[in-house]
Amino acid sequence: MSLKWKLSLLTSGLLLSAVAAFSTVLLWSERRSLEEASARRRREAVAGLAEVCRSAAVNQQDLPLTNYLRRLAASDEVEEAYCIDSSGRVLGHTDPARLNTILPPSGLRDPAVLPVETGVTVGRRDLGSACILYDRKISDRRLEVSMREARRRIGRAAAAVGTMGFALAFLATAWAVRPVRALVQGARAIGAGRLDQKILLRRHDELGRLADEFNLMAEKLAELDRMKADFVNGITHDLKSPLTAVKASTDNLQAFIARPGDLAPAFESLALIRRNADRLLDLISSILEVAKIEQGAALVKTPVDLESLADRVARNFRPLAAAKGLSLDLVAESPVPPFPADEGKLERALSNLVGNAVKFTQKGGVTISVGRDGGRAVVSVRDTGPGIPAELRGRLFTKFSRAQAARGTEGTGLGLAIAKGFAEAHSGSLEAKDAPGGGTIFTFKVPLT
Repeated sequence: MSLKWKLSLLTSGLLLSAVAAFSTVLLWSERRSLEEASARRRREAVAGLAEVCRSAAVNQQDLPLTNYLRRLAASDEVEEAYCIDSSGRVLGHTDPARLNTILPPSGLRDPAVLPVETGVTVGRRDLGSACILYDRKISDRRLEVSMREARRRIGRAAAAVGTMGFALAFLATAWAVRPVRALVQGARAIGAGRLDQKILLRRHDELGRLADEFNLMAEKLAELDRMKADFVNGITHDLKSPLTAVKASTDNLQAFIARPGDLAPAFESLALIRRNADRLLDLISSILEVAKIEQGAALVKTPVDLESLADRVARNFRPLAAAKGLSLDLVAESPVPPFPADEGKLERALSNLVGNAVKFTQKGGVTISVGRDGGRAVVSVRDTGPGIPAELRGRLFTKFSRAQAARGTEGTGLGLAIAKGFAEAHSGSLEAKDAPGGGTIFTFKVPLT
């Protein structure tokens, strides 16, 4: 069953429940009103009889009383009506044969009759009482006849309201779920791989916000798909290049073994094989490290001397920087006491930052600064490179992110993601900003405790 029908039936059910409850209240109110009207009519009839009895006693005229009793006797609902004095002697009765007789006590009356009685007084003097006995069955039957008519009337109104309510509920639900169909179609298109699909839903309610989230999700998926494609292309190139070099070097070694001669080419081939094996191992290590970070990197903490760690990283990259004509300096801005951390992961993170800085800087140099900011150790890597590309702002630390200008260089686009992951694993942070005068500053902060 579709959502439209479910909501329509639910809304209609609630409406019918409300109509049924309201109809029940109306019927109860109608019964109360009819019962009160009947009781009022009986009270008015016996009050009239009492007034006629009083007038007959005062004026000594029995004819008005006889006529009134005759009219009462004409009603099929009245069993009997009478007027008695204070001694119980009948002064007037719907049965003339009972005049001047003494009526039995009221406790002996038939329970099938409904007595309505009132006193007859002149001033403060009690002359007796007037009483009308009604047939309960006839009274109840008349009430039921009136109630049946009321039920038919209220039932027709309830049916009309229910039918109209169901129609309006169906139309309102169809209008309300129309955006849901658009969301379903958009989600189906996104699921089919059409990540450029946009859900055009201009609403300011929850469905409109859901459509915006769908569009944002599609954009992120498209960006992730593009980055994945870039990563696959880059990793393919990065894997192919060293493997090609390894293959060529292996061929050279085989040729040398077949025709022994100068050992220099053999040693050169072995060195080339080693360098490319190291490149392959670095690529694989980066991919594995990202997977470990996503699963929750386990830290092996020992006391770390941050300045010594930074000096070791600087010495590792100085030959590469010197080969490009760059300077690579280490500055200790303030003393940092040893603190508990995973030294291997901190060194890898700082190596990624310094390696990127040397790779993308063509002139000038790279400066590593070590210091302390309150309860945190701080390492900054500043370069004089081209700065943060506009295309990378907002996703600089995302996996596989690489600038257009870097697509032809070695790398997987995982270095900054790994560095940030290691910083956050230490409850720290990694931030990047443009350096004054050009270049970029990466700041790595970790707690000292």
